[in-house]
Amino acid sequence: MVAKFSVGNKEASETALIELKEFVNAIDVYELRLEVILQKITNTLKTVLYLDKIVSNKRIGMGANLSIFQTFFSFGNARGGW
Repeated sequence: MVAKFSVGNKEASETALIELKEFVNAIDVYELRLEVILQKITNTLKTVLYLDKIVSNKRIGMGANLSIFQTFFSFGNARGGW
């Protein structure tokens, strides 16, 4: 895909660089969107009364789902925020 239609080495490398910059910009946009979504999830979860007791109840089976949220939150924080 990168530089598929370019002619010559200089043009190919310039086109590849442009496409790579566009790809990095797209990743930045998606990271910002993910940050907003995670913040909304966090805010919503904070409104649930006794959430910690609900998800820790093995009969409900939410423990695995909570660990997924914890993984996302800790990953985002480990990178210094998104």
